[in-house]
Amino acid sequence: MTDRDLESIISDAKILHREGFNCAEAVFWALTEYWGIDIPFAVATGLGGGVARSGGPCGALLGAIMAISAKVGREDPKDSKSKHECYRLGKEVMDTFVEAMGTSACKEIIGFVLGEEGGPERYNAGGFKEGKCQDAVVAAIAAAAAVFEKAAPPEAETDTQPMKAEEKVEDEPKEEEVEEKAQNEY
Repeated sequence: MTDRDLESIISDAKILHREGFNCAEAVFWALTEYWGIDIPFAVATGLGGGVARSGGPCGALLGAIMAISAKVGREDPKDSKSKHECYRLGKEVMDTFVEAMGTSACKEIIGFVLGEEGGPERYNAGGFKEGKCQDAVVAAIAAAAAVFEKAAPPEAETDTQPMKAEEKVEDEPKEEEVEEKAQNEY
């Protein structure tokens, strides 16, 4: 983790968002900064406006789940433990976000689809950067930080970077375990 506190990172994320970065970029930057993960936040650019301005899942929520994935996700296709932990944490983040915002859909948060004709103009004139979208940015950052900190207390943390596949040690599963897992995967 960084030496900076969450409130100062949220403050910086709000500034980035007001200056023109979308909600997904601002949230992804904030959480990776907070957790000390070095991944360019440009990977979140296409998620703004509910995925490429389509009004789908809120980019702030997606940025938070991407950051959780960067923190605990897997790099080995056989690592179902990390995958399921990532799903569990992501679901908790989503549930917490929905509780705060009332929905996970961008078009329901702002009331229209940003990519439709007149959408950008309506967005810019409507004060969303300082209103509902900024609320979503803060809610997503706070949800992800709280969920992760509840799951992994700071004293248990030893490394802020995800483990590489070659560092993970797992016993080879028995053939029947592999078949059972394959039926229960995704």
